[in-house]
Amino acid sequence: MDQRHQEYLAYYEARLRNVAGNPLYPHTEAAERALCDALRSAPTLEAFRERLEREKLEVACAVARVRDQATARAALYDELEEPVRAGPEKAVLALLDSRAFTDVQSLTEAVGAIEGEWRQRIAADETLIEELWSDWKILEDVEECEQAIVPHAWHPERLERAARERRTGAEHHHQVTLPETRKFIPDYQPDYQALWQVRHRRKMPLADPIVQRRIACHRRYRGID
Repeated sequence: MDQRHQEYLAYYEARLRNVAGNPLYPHTEAAERALCDALRSAPTLEAFRERLEREKLEVACAVARVRDQATARAALYDELEEPVRAGPEKAVLALLDSRAFTDVQSLTEAVGAIEGEWRQRIAADETLIEELWSDWKILEDVEECEQAIVPHAWHPERLERAARERRTGAEHHHQVTLPETRKFIPDYQPDYQALWQVRHRRKMPLADPIVQRRIACHRRYRGID
């Protein structure tokens, strides 16, 4: 084994050590070990390159790493009750089960397409909770304008301010939020019931009656009710 061969082997052995014994990377470890064994047993680097191409050992390593990472992420998101964020990971796993890849580029492109599609779905899923939380202070101001006990002479001005805020909220919802979101998800509609699901509810550290009241206020603010 000449010096260059030894250097190649040292490199691939280092890759193997990075994942050896890691329970998150069982498929990667197996693929990297097979590649190391092939290099170690090859009489020359040229013979190794021929085997590398013939058996697609580098592709197997790439597929294994993608599989291990998607498996770990899917398990984590399931544990956190994040079904939408788990979606792309499970889609990648389904892809790997249904298609054999012969080159890394096609694998990268296929996985990237799935991630791009699901990135839009995740954004749409989180649009409502992000807008509700960012609008929270405005909703409190509107409620204060409408319900605070103030001198009678101030009522018209305060009610007009509340109405103006509602008009602004409704315009933004119908002219910005819906059109922009529907560029990616054509049938998007804000799903207020989904706000009670764990992935959204944990972002609102308030008692249920308060959240319920703010949701009702937000629907009116956005011109939905």
